[in-house]
Amino acid sequence: MEAHSTLGIAMNCLGGNSNTGEGGEDAERSLVLLNGDTMRSAIKQVMFGRFGVTSNYLADAYELQIKMLPGHKVSGPIARTRHSTADVGLISPPPHHKLVSEVGVGIVASRVVKAKADHILISGLLGLAKTHQTLVLNDLRGRVTLQTDGQIRTGHDIAIACLLGVEEWGFAMTPLITMICIMMRKCHLNTCPVRIATQDPQLRTNHHFFYYIAEDLHTHMAKLGFRTINEMVGRAGILWVNEKLHTPMTAHLDLSAVLKPAWRMRRGAATYRVHPEDHKLYILLDNKFIDESEPALTKALPVHVHCTSLSYRISKLYGKEGLPKDTIHISMRGSAGQSLGAYLVPVITIELEGDDLSVTYQMLQSASSTVLLSIPRCTDVASFRQKPGNPAMCFWDKVRWSKHQNDAYSL
Repeated sequence: MEAHSTLGIAMNCLGGNSNTGEGGEDAERSLVLLNGDTMRSAIKQVMFGRFGVTSNYLADAYELQIKMLPGHKVSGPIARTRHSTADVGLISPPPHHKLVSEVGVGIVASRVVKAKADHILISGLLGLAKTHQTLVLNDLRGRVTLQTDGQIRTGHDIAIACLLGVEEWGFAMTPLITMICIMMRKCHLNTCPVRIATQDPQLRTNHHFFYYIAEDLHTHMAKLGFRTINEMVGRAGILWVNEKLHTPMTAHLDLSAVLKPAWRMRRGAATYRVHPEDHKLYILLDNKFIDESEPALTKALPVHVHCTSLSYRISKLYGKEGLPKDTIHISMRGSAGQSLGAYLVPVITIELEGDDLSVTYQMLQSASSTVLLSIPRCTDVASFRQKPGNPAMCFWDKVRWSKHQNDAYSL
């Protein structure tokens, strides 16, 4: 949509990050326009079933988020972008924590930080305050960047969110209103009466809203005596309740827990992100694959090596088109565990002599991606009971199971 492309161009020009929304983005948006702009969204969302997710899609992201999309929003164009079927909800079994503003969200966020997440998005200021306080109390706040969204429209709203403990903010409705959106809530129907959710190239000229937001926030920071956002994060003690605004409905509302300064809970603990996570990517087995696949990566020559990061490298170098099928052949032996061949590009063929778990094939991105499974040579075929998991039946054209390397059977 032109409106979404407009937001992407604006945020790329300003140094911010636009979001793809509930998964999927047309690969053409990553191309550089004649004037040097790009419509690419820096934040890519991944739905539970990885619909619309390819290696190229992931490789072009600055940040990844987890999301799900209800079926009534999956129109024809959206389904094509997400490599799915129209009117079918894009949800599937793989579990992820759902972070929303509810009791206990801080505990869930703590687990996510321990799992080495770089960012956590909390929708709603009540959940945000609890999450920030819990992370500071457990000395985890310095390892993650907190984000929030939901009804954030002015610099004043940003200032309050920052004082409650967040470094980054998301906008959705207000930028659309600046592009004459009249909130008909028909974006997914392609019947927008003011053409915001259709194809109007003139929308790309509207880039002024975020300059106003930045100037408005700068004014509030100056009034409060803060020079940087980091100085401002979590200083909830500056906020106070305006008693004049009390109504019978809010008379018994106690906000003391929300306004409690987190830095007092554990003095000396970081109240904003101070160091990046060490994801230890240098110990991945993929690094060996990348080194051994160097002839294919640099000269497009076929190689046979003994795959996610490798798929990433191929996507960055060769884009959506990639290399010829089976350019890289990986032979492996043993127990694969989960997610073997996640987001595998068609360039790579994986041959495993051993067993696997059920999620192995679920994230194969193309019908031309191949995983060949074979029974170990030293195993009695009659007594071998290992079978591919349920998702393999959904991807029968991508997985082959054999008793011997040269004796393969399609599922």
